[in-house]
Amino acid sequence: ISIAIIIAIQLISIAHSRTVVTGISIAITIAIQLIRVVHIRTVVTDISIAIIITIQLISIAHSRTVVTDISIAITITIQLIRVAHSRTVVTGISIAITIAIQLIRVAHIRTVVTDISIAITITIQLIRVASHQDSCHRHLHSHHHRYPIDQHCSQQDSC
Repeated sequence: ISIAIIIAIQLISIAHSRTVVTGISIAITIAIQLIRVVHIRTVVTDISIAIIITIQLISIAHSRTVVTDISIAITITIQLIRVAHSRTVVTGISIAITIAIQLIRVAHIRTVVTDISIAITITIQLIRVASHQDSCHRHLHSHHHRYPIDQHCSQQDSC
């Protein structure tokens, strides 16, 4: 998609072996909602210039990155709910004023959020995020003073 004012994408129950949403060049508002996607590669990638980007991924089973390569945006909101994966969840955001990332019930083996280059405000909220070793709870609580992440863990949850 080259130039657009509003891009709204809603995909439900997709079984795909490659990228689901990719190659958006210039847009004012981008709203992407993906529900129950089963795939082996990236879900959302390669968004060049946008003012407002909203990405909501619900019940995603995959083995690679979920959101990657967003170049320039004013506001980016990413919400990942019930994501099971073995690689990075959010990576490669170059320039943004405000970034809000919410991860709810994410089971992962590698990095959750990485490679954000330039941003004024970054908010990351982790709710019940667990690694393959189930050590997230101990790691987040033992390093809470060095990494101020808004977390909602109970003693019963792995994190």
